[in-house]
Amino acid sequence: MKIPSIVSGLAMATLFGWGIVAGLKANGNVAKIMTKLATFLIVLPIGFSIGSSFVTLGVPIMFTSIFDDPAEMNFRVSKFTPSVDRKCRNPITLNDLPWMFDKLCGFTEDFGRLVEVDGQVSVVGKSLGVGVFVKSAHKLD
Repeated sequence: MKIPSIVSGLAMATLFGWGIVAGLKANGNVAKIMTKLATFLIVLPIGFSIGSSFVTLGVPIMFTSIFDDPAEMNFRVSKFTPSVDRKCRNPITLNDLPWMFDKLCGFTEDFGRLVEVDGQVSVVGKSLGVGVFVKSAHKLD
């Protein structure tokens, strides 16, 4: 998914850049060069992020919701942090996954304390074969 993600990101960044240029021309706004440069430095990364996120997040979620298969995958636990954070309650961090997708959230503190560092957890959910959208998890002996 890396190459399609980059292509989609570049296409969206180009589209955003073109939109800014077209908008400035249509309004007759003759902005200073520093204003244009600052706008491009802000808008192009945002466009790239939106385009690449569509491929890396949106497409798998869409296909999994349509063509889902039940799946179970095993992961090694790297740490557990009991917390009451709104974004990720009691995160269980897993090894060998990208930083954005390496946490299991919303499990009880008792379950988090049950899994040991370097222990294994079996994650159950929907899958297309490249990952799992988690429904439940249990500790492996």
